[in-house]
Amino acid sequence: MQPLEKDLDIKRTKENLDEYLKSFQRIKFRITVEDVSKSEGSIIKVPGGSTGSSSNGNLVLKKMETAKKENERIEEYLDFILESIAKLSPADQRIILLKYFYEMDDEEIAEEIGFAIRWTKHLINESEISLAYIIGCTEFKKAHK
Repeated sequence: MQPLEKDLDIKRTKENLDEYLKSFQRIKFRITVEDVSKSEGSIIKVPGGSTGSSSNGNLVLKKMETAKKENERIEEYLDFILESIAKLSPADQRIILLKYFYEMDDEEIAEEIGFAIRWTKHLINESEISLAYIIGCTEFKKAHK
């Protein structure tokens, strides 16, 4: 029996991981936009600036409830991703956060961690594969008969 790593479809595994982490980046962007909006005043504005009628109030409450449910779903997703990253070694955590949270390119990561670009790309790949195993989004090659 050969090692499991030899059957790993690295390309498809990394594509799956990218989908998880793309969503993470979008949520991070959304949180940033919402923080800016909150600093400029209320997110929920009633047209015309008045307190609105009862029906406007019900509409606002309904939208608030929908937003609350969506935010709970987003928080669960963020918790899942961050808990998964926390299971990595400290070195792998750093690489994943530099690449996906701070959105550094490979050259910037190499400079930050003090390794040559070729070795850094290898470390990034290994960190991504480790995270894919933790998240459960690995893909394996089809067995040849």
